[in-house]
Amino acid sequence: MMRFFKSRFAKFRLVLATVGVTAAATQVWAADGGLPGGHLITDRWRHVYSQYSGITNAAFINEENYMSLRFLFAQTLETFYTQEAGFTMPIGLYDAAGVSWIMNGTSSYAATNDTGGLTGKNIVDQGHFIALTYANNVWKGLTVGGNINIIAQSVPEVSVTGSANNDTKNKTRLGFGMDIGLTYKVLRHQLLGNHILGLATNNIVNIITGETDEKFAAALRFSLLSDFWERRVYYGADFVLKDFLAGENDWKPESVKGMPWELTQKLGTNILRIFKLYGLVGFNNDGIDHYGFAFGANMPGFFNGRDIEGMMQFVSIANPTSGTDEANASHITFYARTELGKHREEIYARRMARRGTLGPNNLYNQALDLYYKGEYYRAYWIFSQIAVEYPDFFRNDMVSYYQGACIEGMDMRQSAVMAFKRTKEEHSRSVAVPMADLGLMRVFYRSGDLAAVESQFEELNALGVPDSIKYHAYYIMGQATMQRGDYQKARQLFTMIPDNHPDYVFAYHAAAVSNALAENYQGAISDLEFVIQIKPKNKAQEEAINRSYVFLGFLYYEDLSNEGALARAVTALRKVPKNSYYYQDALLGLGWTGLKARQWNDCQSAGAELAKASTDPVLQSEGNLLQAYAYAMQKNYTQAVNLLEEASKRMSAYSGPNESELAASRNEYESVRSEYESMGVRVDELGQARQSSVVQTSIDSLQSPQSKSKTVIDQHFKFEDEFKRKTFFNRESAQVKEDIDFAMARFARYAGSSGARDAIKKSGGGAIDDEIEKLKKELEKAK
Repeated sequence: MMRFFKSRFAKFRLVLATVGVTAAATQVWAADGGLPGGHLITDRWRHVYSQYSGITNAAFINEENYMSLRFLFAQTLETFYTQEAGFTMPIGLYDAAGVSWIMNGTSSYAATNDTGGLTGKNIVDQGHFIALTYANNVWKGLTVGGNINIIAQSVPEVSVTGSANNDTKNKTRLGFGMDIGLTYKVLRHQLLGNHILGLATNNIVNIITGETDEKFAAALRFSLLSDFWERRVYYGADFVLKDFLAGENDWKPESVKGMPWELTQKLGTNILRIFKLYGLVGFNNDGIDHYGFAFGANMPGFFNGRDIEGMMQFVSIANPTSGTDEANASHITFYARTELGKHREEIYARRMARRGTLGPNNLYNQALDLYYKGEYYRAYWIFSQIAVEYPDFFRNDMVSYYQGACIEGMDMRQSAVMAFKRTKEEHSRSVAVPMADLGLMRVFYRSGDLAAVESQFEELNALGVPDSIKYHAYYIMGQATMQRGDYQKARQLFTMIPDNHPDYVFAYHAAAVSNALAENYQGAISDLEFVIQIKPKNKAQEEAINRSYVFLGFLYYEDLSNEGALARAVTALRKVPKNSYYYQDALLGLGWTGLKARQWNDCQSAGAELAKASTDPVLQSEGNLLQAYAYAMQKNYTQAVNLLEEASKRMSAYSGPNESELAASRNEYESVRSEYESMGVRVDELGQARQSSVVQTSIDSLQSPQSKSKTVIDQHFKFEDEFKRKTFFNRESAQVKEDIDFAMARFARYAGSSGARDAIKKSGGGAIDDEIEKLKKELEKAK
């Protein structure tokens, strides 16, 4: 507790407030024998509301989202009282200002002279402490605040003549001071709760005017504010080091010099979202300092969602001082608090709307529009702006997911994994969690981490995962299983996807591929015939169906056991439209099928169209070869030779990609990929920060390198795909060139070319009819 005397003017008994610090208003000595000002340090008289006061920590006021008013009254031993009133107003999204006033004092008591006689005068001791507070969220979870303190002390004036008629009156002594406070949000999680660390000074700097040699306590405060289980459970703790700047001459003679400390803790819960109950306990150098409880009610449902609450606190101060009447004292505190006005985000949104800018809903829609257009870089920063500037936006779970999806779209794989995992942690009960799991599964599949793909697949098979997302997972798992060579299991996964799902077309095409790889060609044909009956809903599904037509044509071409196989092949291949990526494959198939069916006109027209439509030298040459075969079979050898000579020149000049070029491209890709992933980490960090002018400059500076690096990565993938790409009917360039030279040597003979005679001589000089027959037999073999 505390002693009631005045160290400087020992002839008069003064009232000292509970426990404290800063440039306090009264001349108080703490119960532990420390320096005066204890009521501003300790929280035991205002346990429940300390987190709302800028005097406790200047940065705390920035946690308020509404304009708020608070008042509390504490009384000890029915004689000593302390009151606090405060007002806080958010200024914008990132800062707030407030004012706090604390008054402490005692009931009036009779003054005495230096001999102990009554003077007939009464003394009323009061101290006033006013703090003007400002706080700003400067970076991510870090908030910085400061106080300017104004102190007014009512100090009794004393005459030392010893006369019983001496008058006693109070004089006012003023002081000024300042403090700083920091808070950092270490975790914000829907289930695990919100946790804030705080560091603050109390009365670190103060100047008291007038003649006095008294020193007020300076304190260093460490705080933890936590809530759990969707704010149903609260926990707070404050560890305070007192008098840590005190000098040897600052202590009164009989006091205990040292650095006292105090640890206060509170644990609370709410019942039915209305009633509140807290348990309170505090410790100091000597052990248990105090204990108690608080209870009350908060009814935001009756006040448009804003807090309106009242509470009462009882604390027993178990810090006995031998031989005094202060042992086992207690006090009661009454609290009242309410919130007023509009939420700070609503005020900000309205202000921005008046300026013609966008609110969170419009920003969200704009970002979604960019995302679906594939403009992931621009979309990402808008989603990030929403997450930082509108932390209470009701769609922030989806905003968090789309941040990860945008990074995935930019192919920054490591950062995408971090972003999706952050979505799961911060919004653990949201519908966005399965979407984030699916995003992780996609990234792991692209990275070739099939074990992680399987792990994500198990998570997405849990209860509560929407079927649509689950079936996407089936498709990805089917692809991974097919890569492992388990074609039967892969097909089972593909066929579990229902016909109303977006992956349905792709799944059944993949099922056909699985059957073909397992050499179940009739099963593959059945799957493909099923696919081509589906009505496509978008361009991607159309192309999947077009590929199925080409695949079906190839299977019919290869397996003549089906009745009318070549006719069916032609029917399927002719279904592929000119604007399809697979149109060239279809033309190549039509040419070979026409040749195999001895439909020379069909073979000739398909070859001519292929040579015209394709930009690939190998396919153009193969188109010429098909036309030459058709002309030769119609005894138009001259035209056949002309086409083959054109193709031969093209193939002689052609140098397709080789293994060394592929290796060089892969080395460049790996180098760029490493730098690109580091860039992704930087993008992810900037995405969690407020988009100030400095951050915006960094964002702008990253756009060009990101675009260039992504282009290099995409070009490598395209090069690798083209290098490995095998159309159903296409052949290697060396084989095409060999066939061109073989055919030209033989067709040139009939065209009267000397080159033919040399070719025949080189081949053994057999009869031309035998050569043509040999050629026809070879042509009729499956290509």
